[in-house]
Amino acid sequence: MSKKKISLFRYRHALPQILLYQLISKAILGIGLYFFGQLTGLLLWSLDRPAFTSGDLPYLMRSWQGWLLLVCGFIALLIYTVFDIHATILLADRLLKGMPVKALTLLKDAFAAVPRLKGRWGVLAVLYVSLITPLTLGGLNISLTSDLTVPDFIMSVIQSKTPLLIAYTAGMTVLGLLGLAYIFTFHFVLLEKYPIREAMRASFRLMKKHWPGFLARYALFILKAAAFLTLIILLCYGVPAVVIHLLDLTGYFYQACIIFITLITAAALGIWGLMFLYLSMMKLTLLFREYNGQEAGAGAAFKKHRAVMGAIATTALLFLLVFSLGAATEFDLIFPAQSAVDVIAHRGGGTLANENTVLSLEAAIAHHAAGSEIDVQRTADGAYIINHDSDFRRCCGDPRTPGEMTLEEIRQLKVVNASDPDAPAVPVATIEEMLDAAKGRIHLYIELKGSSADDQMAEDLYQMVLDREMLNECTFICLSYGVLERLEAAHPDARTGYLCYFSFGEIEKMSVDVLLLEAETATAANISRIHAAGKQAAVWTVNDMTAMTRFMCSEADAVITDEVAQADQVRRLLAERPDEVRVLSVLLPE
Repeated sequence: MSKKKISLFRYRHALPQILLYQLISKAILGIGLYFFGQLTGLLLWSLDRPAFTSGDLPYLMRSWQGWLLLVCGFIALLIYTVFDIHATILLADRLLKGMPVKALTLLKDAFAAVPRLKGRWGVLAVLYVSLITPLTLGGLNISLTSDLTVPDFIMSVIQSKTPLLIAYTAGMTVLGLLGLAYIFTFHFVLLEKYPIREAMRASFRLMKKHWPGFLARYALFILKAAAFLTLIILLCYGVPAVVIHLLDLTGYFYQACIIFITLITAAALGIWGLMFLYLSMMKLTLLFREYNGQEAGAGAAFKKHRAVMGAIATTALLFLLVFSLGAATEFDLIFPAQSAVDVIAHRGGGTLANENTVLSLEAAIAHHAAGSEIDVQRTADGAYIINHDSDFRRCCGDPRTPGEMTLEEIRQLKVVNASDPDAPAVPVATIEEMLDAAKGRIHLYIELKGSSADDQMAEDLYQMVLDREMLNECTFICLSYGVLERLEAAHPDARTGYLCYFSFGEIEKMSVDVLLLEAETATAANISRIHAAGKQAAVWTVNDMTAMTRFMCSEADAVITDEVAQADQVRRLLAERPDEVRVLSVLLPE
């Protein structure tokens, strides 16, 4: 087959059909996901839990509801695999053959292939495409987990230690190569009706024979896709923005035009995002057919669908225009000039000084941070000191844990400054010293940390804060929801915050005042639901400049960061933004 014959350009008339299937399938998935959410919600409430979060995993695994939730989760992944992988391959194959496509028939045939995934290899295949592909190959995963990434707090640990970084990079490389070797597995399952294990072997043999050509041609496809994406941005935003500036528009009309072209760009990028998986699958299917000696058809015209899509596009443009004219009248409210998001210094003062010390707290106060997060652990003799890790090895060069040492022994240790090795080391702080230094000056987020984070610690710290009349100046935070729940029940006047790095369910109904979300969990939808429940949402740990800019332009109440000085810089830059950047920050935060 000639190179010309496998060009996707000749199948451009199929794009409306692909987009139509996307709209139908996503509507069906949305309805299914709603009922799935109701079912899992009932299971969670039967455990007296409104949501399933990172801290609940050990508890759930000791209950039948927890195991049933895992089964439900796998079923959800399987259903998304059927919609996003099975049906997409069948859609691509039929479009390439010029066959008309009916969404419900397509889904019926896609579900009919599920029995061929039975067994452990089928489970591994579904888990790989759901959980590993987003981290390695990208673009070919299911939509349910398309945003899956390694949490920032884990990546920061990996990147800080060379052996871990090498091991992580090697592991991801191996997993990525395995994905490439078995990339045609689902094609053999769907199009050749192979059982999963046989399909994996066939894919491996096919890629072993054709991998140099495959890599070259798929890389060329990615480059063309990137070029097309650039063209979309130029046509939808770049060129119109130049025209607007040449017309020298100002005030209301300038703002309305900027909002309009940004909305058009956002819509175009959204459509491109919906289409990319299908275009990728069409390319893979073309290559699959070629490697198996099969001809590709010319495709069908689908004029009817083009007309429907044209009408939808016209209606959408009119809606965006009306919205833009209305939004321009409330420009400063919708696109604020300054960030109202508070900055909370992580581990006392972040990188400003020796972490979790009185010196670090003073540094956070000097930089006008709204709050400081500190980590409390209990010593062998029942005192409470400030330390993040399970031992003192990193900060003080001592391998012992707080629980193995008395307060007097810990007083002999010195905390080094990780950001400035030449700076003098300072003593390990006690909770009493931190409270006294913070009173009337900065809000403390007191994390109950490690194995000593229990009801006794919660009660002791509450009494210390109460005695100093600082209840309004402190928030008790923890990874253990049970400890916080019992603290809330015993002392409703205590301000509490739950730390989690993933969640599912009605997180806003948890019995705390603040939800502290890891960056991947801090979606606009989650933050909106938390606010609707009358609670606050903070994001941790936001150190990357891009992520910091995004969250400081979001509806979050606060960001927790090690880079307090960088946050100050971001806040100044945000205050100096021109109108078009303010619009982009809200409508296209990425």
